[in-house]
Amino acid sequence: MPLGRNDGTCVKIYVEAMKNSLPKADASKPKPEDPPEIPTQDEHLGNVAKPFGEAFFNLATKKAEVFSNQVLDKEFWEWVADVNSWLKQQKKVDESLQQWIEGSLQPQQMAVLLSELKKVGHPPNAPNELRGGIR
Repeated sequence: MPLGRNDGTCVKIYVEAMKNSLPKADASKPKPEDPPEIPTQDEHLGNVAKPFGEAFFNLATKKAEVFSNQVLDKEFWEWVADVNSWLKQQKKVDESLQQWIEGSLQPQQMAVLLSELKKVGHPPNAPNELRGGIR
């Protein structure tokens, strides 16, 4: 689950964890009406959880070092290698085109260049998402 743009997700997760740790109300016992000035359990947990959510969010987004490596995100690093390979092929084609513009490329060499150009194609598609970790 992504953390989101603010501490709301962290607060929500903390409140849910706190709710699950509290004893359940006994439905067989009559429940007295709470005066309006006393916060409900959910409001109280939300107030208590807010600083914890803010702290966790700040630690996980502002203070942490985000990293990725071959183990965590194999698909991304394979894509980086594919792009690097594509760029090398592109550079070879660019150099051959420059030779042709300068007139130092023979017609047969131009045919080879055009066949290489077909092989280069489009750059590899990027992965849909990135994976990493927080330290």
